[in-house]
Amino acid sequence: MGAFDAFGNYYQALLPYQFFYDKSGFHKFQVGNEPNPGIPNEAVAVAVRKHGAVLPTDWITTHNGKPDYVFTTNAGFGQEPDKEWIAIDRNPVQPDGSPNPNYNRIYMMYVSFQRQRQQAVRADGGGVARRNPHRLDAAG
Repeated sequence: MGAFDAFGNYYQALLPYQFFYDKSGFHKFQVGNEPNPGIPNEAVAVAVRKHGAVLPTDWITTHNGKPDYVFTTNAGFGQEPDKEWIAIDRNPVQPDGSPNPNYNRIYMMYVSFQRQRQQAVRADGGGVARRNPHRLDAAG
C-alpha cells in the first residue's frame, strides 16, 4: 500500500518479517531461530521515495539513523501485524475554504494481532513529527 504526498514523494507501507529455511527446505517462523536476532522478528515500517528519484538506492528507509519502524514485535507466528494502510491528506483547504491544518499529514493504520487491536499513527512535516500508535475501536 502506498500514497503520494502533495510534493510528489511516494510513501510505501511495509510489513517486513524474518524467516529461515529448515534442513528440508521448509519456510519457518520460530521465535529464537531468527537469522538476525539484532532486529525485530516483524514490523510495520515506511519507505519513502522522493519526487524525482532515479536510482534504485534513492529509497529512504531510515528515520533518525534507524530503520523507519512504526511498530515492532518479537511475538511469533500468528501474532504479527497485518492489513497495513497509508494515506496522506493532500487537500490544502477545507470545504469551507479555510486552510487545512492536516494538509500533507501522513496516516498509517495496521492491525496488531498480538495486541488484538487496530492501531493508527500519524506524522506531520513529511514524517518528521510522529505520534504514538493508538487503539481504534468503539470505545476509543
